[in-house]
Amino acid sequence: MSLFFLFRGAFSVVRRCVQKSTGLEFAAKIINTKKLSARGKNNVLDFVVIIVPLSGCQALLRHDI
Repeated sequence: MSLFFLFRGAFSVVRRCVQKSTGLEFAAKIINTKKLSARGKNNVLDFVVIIVPLSGCQALLRHDI
């Protein structure tokens, strides 16, 4: 996938992703949890639980480093 910068916040970056094999476009919100406290990480999980069903999101990847 190719990544293109769309928006940058204090703790996250939103990028436009294009799947090379199909040309489908996606938006990916990448959250840097290294900068967050334990409470901040819980807030991120709460955000995901609320937003995913409302947005009709069909794919969600969570990757801890």
